[in-house]
Amino acid sequence: MPLQTLPVREFRRLDLNSEELGVPVSTLMARAGKALASAVQAKMGAKGTAIFFCGKGNNGGDGLAAAYLLQKAGRDVRVVLAEPRDRVATAAARFYLELFPTDRCTVWRGKTEPAWSKAKILVDCLLGSGGAGPPRAPYDAIVKHLNRRHAAGAHVIACDVPSGLGSPLAVHPSQTVTFHAAKEGMTTGNSGRIHVAPIGDLDAAYPRPRPDSHKGDNGVVLLVAGGPYLGAPYYCGMSAYRTGADLVHACMPEEAARTVAGYGPHLMVHAVEPGSRLTPLGVPGILEWMDRATALLIGPGLGSDPATREAVGQVLAEAARRGLPTVVDADGLDALTPALLAEHGHRMVLTPHTKEFLDLAGAPPTESSVQGYAARNGNVTVLWKSQGAFISDGKAKRWCRRGHPTMTVGGTGDVLAGAVATLLAKGVAPFDAACAGAYLSGCAGELAAALRSWGATATDVLEAIPAVLQRME
Repeated sequence: MPLQTLPVREFRRLDLNSEELGVPVSTLMARAGKALASAVQAKMGAKGTAIFFCGKGNNGGDGLAAAYLLQKAGRDVRVVLAEPRDRVATAAARFYLELFPTDRCTVWRGKTEPAWSKAKILVDCLLGSGGAGPPRAPYDAIVKHLNRRHAAGAHVIACDVPSGLGSPLAVHPSQTVTFHAAKEGMTTGNSGRIHVAPIGDLDAAYPRPRPDSHKGDNGVVLLVAGGPYLGAPYYCGMSAYRTGADLVHACMPEEAARTVAGYGPHLMVHAVEPGSRLTPLGVPGILEWMDRATALLIGPGLGSDPATREAVGQVLAEAARRGLPTVVDADGLDALTPALLAEHGHRMVLTPHTKEFLDLAGAPPTESSVQGYAARNGNVTVLWKSQGAFISDGKAKRWCRRGHPTMTVGGTGDVLAGAVATLLAKGVAPFDAACAGAYLSGCAGELAAALRSWGATATDVLEAIPAVLQRME
């Protein structure tokens, strides 16, 4: 399969906007450093030595973060700064420079030192994706040194992109550890073996299953959905499975259960009362399954009947009493009360679109109004579905701009709700689950649109989720 690449300008934009989007550069640097350190350690062996050649910008900061982590773990690492310490440009990079032992850090003086020749692992953290044109002094001399050592048999690892990529003078690494996605122009010929290390919300939040885990250990979702609308429980439940839930118990009225069970064997469908609408009569049947669940998703496809609203309120009250993490979507939002949010809001994610938020809060959704509503209501996490998603728990806030215009098709909101519920069921905190779920469903929408164009459906989106998770690996 051809390597997928994105233009360098996209990654410059991500760096420039990271603070505004609520993801500090320091957080990205910490994640990048961890990914780079892991790759370096894999090549060092038990007693190897690695030298990090670091520039003054964020690429150098990634190297300093990785060097610090390896040194802290007892590995033999050294740092060579391309420029004097006082020229390190970013606060995040200076933070890791201060942590690293000064006796193992030196500044490039125009020539190599004898001790460097013993290192079999050299790490290029000089310029990164922000560089343009051939490297200038002193970087040009360091690039030449790295290439000589590579020709002599050393293993050279580039951080993010090989320094000078695309110019007449560039590092020729054995491998490149790049972040988010491969950059435009990278090939195995000019970058060596390319390893893409995701460092965004999804990679940070998604819990990997343990090799010794058993059925139920990786999330059990209790889904209360369906009644007059029968597609919603299917989209929610299958999205939960595609996101990695072990089990999905779907509770609904008998007429809906009969139809939804016919969609396939995946969902464990439970008819909790006769008829086509949820009422308080069905609540005891729902509560029978609540002890088995690690998260609740309630609302999609239920309809707006007053008796349904009463039943939803009873289920939410019991979830609050048990401390069960909860996603409330669609018609379930009508059953929320200030008292419930005050008690349970910090364990909940609400997923309104624009009109639903207006009905919920009595004000149009904006960054300020969403954040204010969340703060006033128990620090509930609100995921406002707009052009992308805006997420806030009243303290933190974040925009997720992933997605595609074809995701206006019916059912994609149910896919999002299922993904968020699964992350909650796996033990992810509500704000992080909302951010990662928005990213996951948005990326899946992009893949679905790439395959189906304007004909992509919610089924196409949920079926693309595993491909996004696979990229993370």
